[in-house]
Amino acid sequence: STQSTWGPLLRGSEGQRTLLQMGDAINEARALGQKFVEKYYSTMARSPKSLHGFYAAEAQLLWVFGDEELTNVTDVQTRLIDLGIESGTISFESFDSIPSPNLGVVIMTAGAISGAVRPMRFVQTFLLTFHPPHTYYVAGDIFRVLNEAPAAAPTPPRSPVTNPVAVEHAQHAEKLHEEQARLHALQQQQQQQQQQQQQQQQQQQQHQQQQHQAQAQAQAPPAPSPPKPAGTPSWASKLFG
Repeated sequence: STQSTWGPLLRGSEGQRTLLQMGDAINEARALGQKFVEKYYSTMARSPKSLHGFYAAEAQLLWVFGDEELTNVTDVQTRLIDLGIESGTISFESFDSIPSPNLGVVIMTAGAISGAVRPMRFVQTFLLTFHPPHTYYVAGDIFRVLNEAPAAAPTPPRSPVTNPVAVEHAQHAEKLHEEQARLHALQQQQQQQQQQQQQQQQQQQQHQQQQHQAQAQAQAPPAPSPPKPAGTPSWASKLFG
């Protein structure tokens, strides 16, 4: 079966020193644990039939579902598929990790499965062992269901792995988008108001011009009457009449 490797964990020209041998072992174990947990639960949510790739051939498992106990990867994969986990969401609420002898890492997580046929809360503990040259496999795994979560109202889709930083960034981006939309709507409203005011001013100016024209026509003096046609003077009629 195909097994997973966890990136370039080797450092140094000799190719024999791992991250756990450099610097603070606690911090390095935490970094490796973070990387493992994100990859493991993403795979569990999207492709549970591929979980076997995380486990060493001699791995010891104990998955406890109430009175049911599973001790091999094949049964675990089948059980997860039966639970409809691919249609649900897996979120790990917390995890802790410490280095163990021989470059190993112990990881403990707490999380929840929601949206599946059987919602539940769980805790899980892993023992990762180092396999040269640069691979970690699960050598021990204990999974226990704490309680079956009550069916909840449908929630918007979310990432299979909850990352607080990613959630914060997403919330900030959503607020920024809402603020931009609000400002855009406000600008459009202001533009419409300005256009309406300009139209009103134009109408008022046209009305005032019409009034001025009417007043000017009313106040203009009457046109002079045409002169009388020239005729014979009265004295001439007397002399030659």
